[in-house]
Order: sequence, then structure tokens, then C-alpha cells
Amino acid sequence: VVYLERARRYSDRFTGFSKESLLFRGNIAWMDGDLAECRQNYELITELYPDDREGFHYTGLYYHYLEGDYERAISFYDEAIALSPEYFAMYRDKAYATAHLYGVESAIESLQGYLREYEDGPGAEHARYVIADLRN
Repeated sequence: VVYLERARRYSDRFTGFSKESLLFRGNIAWMDGDLAECRQNYELITELYPDDREGFHYTGLYYHYLEGDYERAISFYDEAIALSPEYFAMYRDKAYATAHLYGVESAIESLQGYLREYEDGPGAEHARYVIADLRN
């Protein structure tokens, strides 16, 4: 609630079509429960900034958590991962969507693939945590 109140105070700063403005408006729409506005803002990022992971990640989050369309979410997560393969957050969200669609073992396998590739990376500890969480 505090975040939402603060965000509304500064909403006049987030106009136009910058990635940050679109993310801001998408996030506000998410909190307001305006699914169409949320999706529109996130998907517009993927169109205007096709080489940036954020739009694909947030659009994946939209389909994952707001629509329950795990297959579509995974496709957006995959796009984000292709653009920034070392960034763990997309793997985490993809793993939870994968668990819904294909089961926990499939999700764990994908995270273990991340660990093989980036075992010393900043997301490795969190990957291990998510694997443990999925097993519980």
C-alpha cells in the first residue's frame, strides 16, 4: 500500500514510451488489477525494445501470475533468457512455471542446467534455494 501511494505521487514523471515508464505503468496496472493495461504496457516494451530482457521477463510474469498461462509465460522467459543468459531471475520464474506444466523434476533439471553453466555466478545460491523449495 505504501509503495502504491508513493508510486501514484510520482506517476506524472512516468509518461511517454520509455522502458521505465512502461514498466511503471504496467506495475501500477498490476496492483490496480487492470490486467489489460498491465499486459499492454509490458507487451509494448517487447515491441519497442526487442533487445531488452525486461519486457520479456515482465510479460512472462504477467502470463504466469495473472493469467496462469504457464506455457506462454515460459516462451517469454525463454526470450528474456536468450537476451541475458546469466541473469538468474528469469530462470527462477521459468522454473516455477515449468513445475506447474511439467512437474517439479523438470523444473529442477532446468535449474541444475543453470548451475552447471553459472555455478559461480551471483544467482547460484538462489538457484540452490529454489531447488530446495521445489523439493518441499
